[in-house]
Amino acid sequence: MGTSAEATYQASRRTGSGLRRRIRRAAPPLAGLVLIVLVWQFGASLLEIPTYLLPRPTDLAEAAVENREQLVQSLLRTAASSVSGLALAIVLGITGAVVLGLSNVIERSLFPYAVMLQTIPTIAIAPIVVIWIGPGFRSIVAVSFIISFFPMFSNTSVGLHSVDPEAVNLFRLFGASRWRTMWKLRLPGAMPYIMAGVRISAGLSVIGAIVGEFVAGTGGGQGGLGFLVSVAATQLKTALLMTGALAGGILGVTFYLITKIVTRKILAWHESTLPEKDEAGWKIVPVEAGGA
Repeated sequence: MGTSAEATYQASRRTGSGLRRRIRRAAPPLAGLVLIVLVWQFGASLLEIPTYLLPRPTDLAEAAVENREQLVQSLLRTAASSVSGLALAIVLGITGAVVLGLSNVIERSLFPYAVMLQTIPTIAIAPIVVIWIGPGFRSIVAVSFIISFFPMFSNTSVGLHSVDPEAVNLFRLFGASRWRTMWKLRLPGAMPYIMAGVRISAGLSVIGAIVGEFVAGTGGGQGGLGFLVSVAATQLKTALLMTGALAGGILGVTFYLITKIVTRKILAWHESTLPEKDEAGWKIVPVEAGGA
C-alpha cells in the first residue's frame, strides 16, 4: 500500500515538474508576443499612422473575423499544396541522393544541375511551370516542390557521405554489395541529415506554394493564401493582406513544429535529440562502463 502511494506521489511530482518546464519554455515567447502587439497597437495610434499603411492588431483581428471563411479555405488550400510539394521533395530528394550516392560518376555528372536548379529564382521558374502544366493546383505543387527539393537532396547527399569510412570498409570486407551497404549502413547513418533537410524543406514548401499561388493561383474562391494576398493588395485591403501573410507564417511555424516532433520520434536514438528530451522532462540515464 505504501509502495503504491509513493509511486503515485512520484508520478504526480514528475507531471508537475514537466508542466513547470513547459510553462518556463512558453513564457518568454508569449511575453515577447504580448509586448510586440502592445507596442504595435498603441505606437501606431500615438503616431497617427493611417490604417491603410499600418493596420493595428485590432484591425487584423477584425479582418480575420469578417473574412474567416475565405481565410480558412485559402489556408487549407495552401496547406494541401505545401504538403504535396513537401512529400514529393522528400521522396524524390532522398531517391535522387541515393541513386547518385551509388555511383560517383553519376553524382559528378548530375549534382551541378541540381545546384543550378536551386540558384534560379523561383519567381522566374513559376511562369514557365504554368505554361507547361497549366494554372491551378498541379502547377502550385510543382513550384512548392522545386523550392523545397534541394535541401532534401543536398542534406541526404551529405549524410550519405558522412558515414564512418571504417564501417564502410567493414561492410566491403564481408562482401556486402553497394546496395546492401547503402540500405543497411549509409542510409540509416544519414537519418539525422535527412530529418534536418525535412525541417528546412517544410518551411520552404509553404513559401513555394504561396509564390506559386501568386502566379498560378485560381480565383472564384478557389485560391490559396498567395492569391488572397495578391487580390487584397490590388484592392488596398492592407489589413486582409497582412492577415493572409500572418496566416502563412503560422502555417510555416506549424509545419516546423510538426517536423520537430517527428524528428524527435524517429531519432530517439541519436544524441541530437537528447537536449530536447531533457527539456521536455524525459529522464536520461547515463550508461556507465563495466557491468554490475
